[in-house]
Amino acid sequence: MIVIRQTRIIGTDRVIFSAWEPTALMARVGAGHSTITHDGERGWLGRIGTSALPAEIDPIPVGPARSFAGRRGSNEHEHRRAYRALIGAHPELNDCRDARFDMGEIEVRAP
Repeated sequence: MIVIRQTRIIGTDRVIFSAWEPTALMARVGAGHSTITHDGERGWLGRIGTSALPAEIDPIPVGPARSFAGRRGSNEHEHRRAYRALIGAHPELNDCRDARFDMGEIEVRAP
């Protein structure tokens, strides 16, 4: 089950579309997603593209180098999965000239 959410950025004319999937709270390090929310009907959801980093990233000290190393390659396939889900639910996003595709989210001008 993938849940599509639309979030209006207050004070702007922009809307961000994001794709979410069921997740568990981080019962152990490396589990779940780094971006989570709770939906009263669906329970805990994690944003697609924010799943745990692979084990080979562990030796890199916390900081920008770790973030870039982990996110650059490991979650690209998850970002593509999110884009497919978003465009599948909202095909018009594919035709928006000002659409910004970023880390599994799509930002557009509000209608």
